[in-house]
Amino acid sequence: SQYPEYDVIVVGAGASGIVAIKRMLEHNPKQKICILESGSLEANPKIDQLDLFESQQGAFNLSQSRARYVGGKSNLWDGRLINLEPEELDNWPIKRTVLDEYINQALEVLGVPKKDIKNILAKANKVMTNDALGRLLSHQLMPSVAFFAPLTKVFGLHDLDEWQLRASKNIDLYLHANVETISLNDDASSVAKVNVHDTLRKFEKLQIFKAKKVLLATG
Repeated sequence: SQYPEYDVIVVGAGASGIVAIKRMLEHNPKQKICILESGSLEANPKIDQLDLFESQQGAFNLSQSRARYVGGKSNLWDGRLINLEPEELDNWPIKRTVLDEYINQALEVLGVPKKDIKNILAKANKVMTNDALGRLLSHQLMPSVAFFAPLTKVFGLHDLDEWQLRASKNIDLYLHANVETISLNDDASSVAKVNVHDTLRKFEKLQIFKAKKVLLATG
């Protein structure tokens, strides 16, 4: 084939992408993985321009809440973890309980002890109902849970063993690789190819990648 082919393409080298790659390598170190990161190893104001939008609602600037470079939003993170509420998944084909296992795994990675979220919410509700103002506002407000990691963690290539990564024949990391379109096969059952442009437009030619699986970890 004229296009690079991989077992897995991971779009985004932020926290979720890096952790996913690490887990995949632990499971099968021989699989060929491609990492596509729209940014570089450090922040670049030119690349941040991708997070400026114009719509019917006006201008949007997401550059303060996104970080287009290796490590992603963990470069901006202050250690606060906001709990996912069940109502946020009302229109998704997945239940909150299914995610509990993965949430606790994520908390463990960040150094936060495993929590019984239901028990914490029950205690928060009790505190609220025992408070006069809380009872007055109970029909308008709902308790929520947030955690704070003991240390803020910035994810990066060090989490994948940077020197082994450089020497690896099974992992390719492409920087300034902005995924613009993902083409499906004829019956839309799988990805046919991933179309990538150079973020800085130093190279105008569209690059095409193929893989058995594509993981979107773009935040």
